Amino acid sequence: MRQSAGASGGHALPLLAVLFLAPGGLLSAAAPELPQWPVFRFEAAQIEWQGRRIEGLRLELEEDGLFVLAVERVADAGREPLLGPSVLAGRLEQLEQGADEMQASGTAEFRGLEANWRYSSARGNHSLCLDAASSAIEKLLRSEWPIEGNPWTRSGSISGCAAYPQDPDNGDAMALEIVFDGISFDSPEGRFAGADLDLEIAADVRFGDDVFVEAEGRLASGQVLIDQFYGDFSASPIDFRLLPQWTASGLESAAVKIQDDGALHVDARLAPNDGGDWAVEVRQLDLGFPGAYRRYIEPFAAAWMLDGLEM
Repeated sequence: MRQSAGASGGHALPLLAVLFLAPGGLLSAAAPELPQWPVFRFEAAQIEWQGRRIEGLRLELEEDGLFVLAVERVADAGREPLLGPSVLAGRLEQLEQGADEMQASGTAEFRGLEANWRYSSARGNHSLCLDAASSAIEKLLRSEWPIEGNPWTRSGSISGCAAYPQDPDNGDAMALEIVFDGISFDSPEGRFAGADLDLEIAADVRFGDDVFVEAEGRLASGQVLIDQFYGDFSASPIDFRLLPQWTASGLESAAVKIQDDGALHVDARLAPNDGGDWAVEVRQLDLGFPGAYRRYIEPFAAAWMLDGLEM
């Protein structure tokens, strides 16, 4: 399932390119000074795009910029669908076209997620950026998975960019950058919470027979409560690196490295078990004192009971 989700992300960029570069070239001209666009309708039962098949494609654009992009199915030959029935609706607000480049922006809604978007294309390289409230991301997740209980999200925003370069030497690849700004949340039962979290993630993704992902990130600031553990990362950020390995059957394992400014260094490997839980192999664990005590041991020690004495 993870492989399908990762691969389907690569189709947002070429599908937007279909919208802007559709047959007839109605959107190829420079944008008018007033937000008035040519009315456009396009339907195709099947389109081949870079070895992938797009079925049931429908494009519509109104003169006020409202658009609809719908597909019934996106799939590689002989594989499970990468994307099922989906509808992207929004408004085209700006479009600039040059000799070999193009920029566009507007608003969009996809399965409950409302976001501002920016698209650019230059010399065959595509880029799509989205800005949304964190509550909108949770709404999208709840539409895809059966998440019960009241919403967790309280405040914050998420920005993300996906770059889809045309590089024959590296194959089908995508670069991702995601920024979580001022995220605050709390779980309904009160066991998990976060306040003013700032998190940055950058990842390189390559698609093929297997999916290769290399991600690096930093928790720059904020406070976190995980059950009995409380951590304040405002003064000292945490850096991490994640190397998941996927096969055709799903996620096989993930290498994890965590660095906490001398207080903690972890090198571990995670692997899913048949029962649904995870096996953890810690290859290296370094604790630097007194920082490790203040950050990780002291929060737990406050709740421990030893021989009837509370520490």
